[in-house]
Amino acid sequence: MVLQDIASPGWLARARARAYALLALGLRPPTADLVEQLASGTAWEGIRALCPPGELDGALASLGAAMAPYRGEDGLVALQVLYQRLFAGPGAVAPPYGSLYLEGRLMGETTVAVLKAYGRAGLAVADDLRDLPDHAAVEAEFLCELLWRELEAWEAGDLAAAGRWLGEELSFLEEHLGRWFPAFAARLNRVAEPGPYGLLLRAGSAFVSFDRRLAEQVLSWACSPGTGGAGRLAGGTAG
Repeated sequence: MVLQDIASPGWLARARARAYALLALGLRPPTADLVEQLASGTAWEGIRALCPPGELDGALASLGAAMAPYRGEDGLVALQVLYQRLFAGPGAVAPPYGSLYLEGRLMGETTVAVLKAYGRAGLAVADDLRDLPDHAAVEAEFLCELLWRELEAWEAGDLAAAGRWLGEELSFLEEHLGRWFPAFAARLNRVAEPGPYGLLLRAGSAFVSFDRRLAEQVLSWACSPGTGGAGRLAGGTAG
């Protein structure tokens, strides 16, 4: 995709935010509502429109169908058991924590760095969070929040704020989720019978890699002379 193909940087921010919201949803413990959303083909249409054909498009096309058998009470219980085995139970085969992949241990220096990134945006983990702050779902939710702020800045015509949030997004992808999510996905897909989570993580890994390049392109475009209505962004990236 090239930026001339999109309606506006605000449209792009909205589509990217929704993609991270879906990724975060899929990495949370399963509920009946979650299964219904992820089994709906319409849930993935916006992301498929955003991304070029390829591995991501193929995984997304199959994901709704892969989730469909888990509808209903028995299906939900089966998915919850699978989730525990893969991500959360004792001896989980693919724990979804950044520091494990970046440092080989839980609650490492990168976990502290994640908290600092949240703090720069004026955010903190919720008091009732019963997990670590570098859980993949929490990091995806953080990117979603940054993107909604970027969207608000575009809509308000605040180019400096848009540049700040773009910079924060790119920094977080480069230092955190974008660095370790591919290893997380690869680890899961080496195990037997990952179910729909194998597709989810393949799609997630392809999207995160694509989105990192896309964020770079948006920031470069927005900071360049002659970008029409977007103009130049004051400051460029976040400090």
